[in-house]
Amino acid sequence: MGLPVHGGGYHTIACVRSGKVLYVAGSSTADGAAVVQMTADGRTSQQWQPRPQTGGEFVLVNRNSGKVLDVKGGSTADGVALIQ
Repeated sequence: MGLPVHGGGYHTIACVRSGKVLYVAGSSTADGAAVVQMTADGRTSQQWQPRPQTGGEFVLVNRNSGKVLDVKGGSTADGVALIQ
């Protein structure tokens, strides 16, 4: 199954279990803003663009803020919060 496309190469990313999508809380444009799951409603803070990096990796860039999806503190532990 492909990712829903919103134009410009932006997609919503949904959890299979909950059906909710990744969303920057409060549609924030600040560094370190929380990324949570939310019911899809089409807002740009729920849209992400995969951008290729060197070495075959990708980053996900939020359409509303222009910031990348990140793991708080760069942690590798289970259950750590996602931020932008």
